[in-house]
Amino acid sequence: MWIKQYFNKNWVDMVHKIAEGYNDERGEIYQYSTKTDNLKVLNENYTQRWIPTNKHKQLLDHFNEIVFKANKEMFGYDLWFNTETIQYTTYDSKVQGEFPTHTDSILFGKPSTQKLTVVVGLTDSTAYEGGMLEIHLTKQQLQYKLSAGQVIIFPSMVNHRVTPVTSGIRQTLVTWYSGPMWR
Repeated sequence: MWIKQYFNKNWVDMVHKIAEGYNDERGEIYQYSTKTDNLKVLNENYTQRWIPTNKHKQLLDHFNEIVFKANKEMFGYDLWFNTETIQYTTYDSKVQGEFPTHTDSILFGKPSTQKLTVVVGLTDSTAYEGGMLEIHLTKQQLQYKLSAGQVIIFPSMVNHRVTPVTSGIRQTLVTWYSGPMWR
C-alpha cells in the first residue's frame, strides 16, 4: 500500500465544487456467478457521481502525478497514465453506507487490465464514524480511516471493502489505472 497525506483543503474544496456539476447515481455492484454464468446487478447504499477527466484535466494531471510517483516508488507496473472518469462517492450513515468486499481487477466476471486502485479521502476523519477502507491481504486485514486529502493506492487485484458508515458522511474520489494484460 502507498498512503500519503497529499492534497490540502483548497484542493478538496475544488473537488467538491466540481462534483456539484454532476448528478448522483445510486451505487451498483455487479455480482457474477461462475456456476450459472449470470451477472446480477445489486443496488448498494451509496451514491456516486462520475467526473469525466476530459472536462477536468487538472484532476487527471493530479492523479497522474501521484500515481506515477507511487508506481515508481512501490509497484513498478506497466501502466497507461490515463483514466476516463473519476468516481465521487458518498457514503451516508442514514443508510449505513458501505461497499461489500470485492476486487477491482475482475469486471463482469472477466479479468480486466486494471492494475492500481486510487482512493482519495474528501471528508475529515473526525466527521464520520465507521467507513473504514479494509484491505484484505493473504495473512492480514488492514484498515484505514481516510482523512481529507489523504491518498491510498493499492493493487486492484486485492480484495477490499468499505465498512458501514455509522455516523456522518464519508466522501471519496476513486479511480483505477490500467495497463497491458499481465503476462
